[in-house]
Amino acid sequence: MIPALLHGKLSREQENMEDILTSIVFGVLKHLPPELILLPWL
Repeated sequence: MIPALLHGKLSREQENMEDILTSIVFGVLKHLPPELILLPWL
């Protein structure tokens, strides 16, 4: 989903859908090391 958004392949309606935005956020978090996101937040 992130590559589609970055390359402009989503419509304006799709870009604003909450479930797609949530998917993007969790998709990014999945690829980041825990020390960078999880531990400072805790």
